[in-house]
Amino acid sequence: MRSKQRMVTVKPWLVGINNTEINHKLPDGAVCDALNVDFDNVGRAITRTGYGQTVAMDNGHSLVTIGGKSLICRSGTLGVITAISPSLAITDLRTGLPNDQISYAALGGEVWWSNGSDSGRCNANNTDSAWCVPTPADIVAVFAGAGALPAGKYRVAISHVMTSGEESAASPVVSFDLPAAGSLTVTLPAAKSGTDFFRIYCTIADGEIISHYSDVVAAAASASITAAPQGITLRERNNLAPLPAGSNIAFHNGRLLSASGRYLSVSEVWNFGLYDPLANSFLLQDDITMLAPCEGGVFVGTTAAVYWYGGNDIMESVVSEVLPRGAVKGTAFMHPDNKRVGWMSEDGFVIGAPDGSVSLHQRERGFVPPIADSYASTLVRTYRGVTQLVCSYVSASYDSRVSESFERSRFRYDDDDSTVAMNLATGATSRYSNWHFNSCAQLMDGEYYGVDDVGMSLLTGHDDRLTEINAVIDLGDVDFETIGIKSPQYVYVGGKSSDKNIVTIFLANGDSYDYQARTFNEDRPELIRHDGMKGLMNLRQQWFDTVIRNNCGSWFEISSVQVLIGDSDRRIG
Repeated sequence: MRSKQRMVTVKPWLVGINNTEINHKLPDGAVCDALNVDFDNVGRAITRTGYGQTVAMDNGHSLVTIGGKSLICRSGTLGVITAISPSLAITDLRTGLPNDQISYAALGGEVWWSNGSDSGRCNANNTDSAWCVPTPADIVAVFAGAGALPAGKYRVAISHVMTSGEESAASPVVSFDLPAAGSLTVTLPAAKSGTDFFRIYCTIADGEIISHYSDVVAAAASASITAAPQGITLRERNNLAPLPAGSNIAFHNGRLLSASGRYLSVSEVWNFGLYDPLANSFLLQDDITMLAPCEGGVFVGTTAAVYWYGGNDIMESVVSEVLPRGAVKGTAFMHPDNKRVGWMSEDGFVIGAPDGSVSLHQRERGFVPPIADSYASTLVRTYRGVTQLVCSYVSASYDSRVSESFERSRFRYDDDDSTVAMNLATGATSRYSNWHFNSCAQLMDGEYYGVDDVGMSLLTGHDDRLTEINAVIDLGDVDFETIGIKSPQYVYVGGKSSDKNIVTIFLANGDSYDYQARTFNEDRPELIRHDGMKGLMNLRQQWFDTVIRNNCGSWFEISSVQVLIGDSDRRIG
């Protein structure tokens, strides 16, 4: 059998994993699988960063940096991280919380939070307070006294107000008929804890408009009304109620949005803790899993679809369905350009624009993610000059949309389906194993940290708490530019590594052969030869599943692959 030799260059991997196409029909720039690597902006594959230096904590979750503050919850205690070095320092905000994931929203130096059943806000001075001033109990009684008020029917209500100007919802309105000229004495209930004043509202005789009359200290037992009110009107304050806690919360154009189950509740404008239960509540067809506001409106995701509420005010928005698939709970993020937003879906990462349009970079490149059983989290990270999205699932699995070849490759080395990473600039996707963080954030020292069931870890290093990182690039069934009988005779891998990389060739019958590099260079890129493959010519094969992997957890940066091919003159068949 005669053969002729030629050199074939495998193109850079700007597409990343394509897990839907047949293995021998992968498009240019795609790979069958990429485990524990990141693709940079020119298509190089680099072993992902590891993690270590763990601060132990029980039941840690909901790590976030937002509004200039970093918050974390551990064992039911929510706190603000105030120092990293020389040791982790946390100022506690609220104790006794369930271990449910917390949603955050920031505005004006404060961070508002809720877990679906509890809610609060972290003030600028790292103290905790409620979303709104508590509504006072009902007026105890109103009775007549001496004075010059005209006889007639009066209507009276009260609220709590703080020295900061924040005001509660109003108590129910009480009507009182003054039979003759006199005054009104209002018997006040016990003030709610932490409030500063009672605000007294009333009408004029036989009037309809309820207006501010006076403020009295919260310790007062009663207040007297002896003249006509002169202040602001009560308007609809007596119809308001505290905004319910939500599993997803967000600010948009002066309103706080809070989603719980199928209900989306919307606060009054610039009165974030209060809403009108009858007028400011939406009921969607499915449970709400995501709120992602941007300049032109709000993306609202459910378990079944994603909707766009376009316009400056969600209460006056035009609603349209933008995706027929739902959003994964916990994955909403702000794009680094601060104009777009994003989230994870069954079709991969979605980027939403201020005009309500969406793009799906992973789906366009033939990648579908695992399907989440519950919630996940998204880390937006700029590292080694590459901005990445890293989605970590609590529980997920790939479904029948993925190819058999991807499943085969996945099970060869590590079938962990918990984490996918995408280069935000190119859309190239890889997957991580042993990366089980429920939340991640960049903290005040500029470093990225993740929280899992062990504690909070620094996301840097060449191993995972002393566990080796197995990095793999599966090029798929490569035909090396012809469909004839052939064999690879040498493989040249360009790049850097901290040990000798391994090229593995898988045959159609399932057998595999490993070819270790002759040498390695950790300091500068080189073209390193893997040889000893000439015997493969006798196997009469058209395609060779070609895999490049690290050795014993070593680090690599692979920029190119060149293969010396021996073509046979024998016919197929």
